[in-house]
Amino acid sequence: VGLYEDIWGSWLHLFKMPLTFKLVLASTGINSVLMFLATVWCLERVSGSTYSMVGALNKIPIAIIGFAFFNSPTTKMGLLGVSIGLLGGIVFTLAKLNEMKEAIRRSAQRKDARAKANQ
Repeated sequence: VGLYEDIWGSWLHLFKMPLTFKLVLASTGINSVLMFLATVWCLERVSGSTYSMVGALNKIPIAIIGFAFFNSPTTKMGLLGVSIGLLGGIVFTLAKLNEMKEAIRRSAQRKDARAKANQ
């Protein structure tokens, strides 16, 4: 009975809130659904490791902004961590570019082999 009353009381309290709060609450729900759909779309387009790397690398600009704009305390270990993260992102990007070049080269070789076979 207590849980039911708590949930019902929350809904009644929501109806008493101003319209702006209700609009912000609704937009939060809509944005959550759109972010989920964007995540699914990204996972459809790229590999799981690439998606994971992007998720990890998005913390680096946040750390840099924290250092620059919010006077966040900067330590040697913090700078080392950001530097290692950036270096890891660069290495991952270069590896993916090499992987793509190799795939393009193999595709061209197969296309040439098919063209020679058809002559």
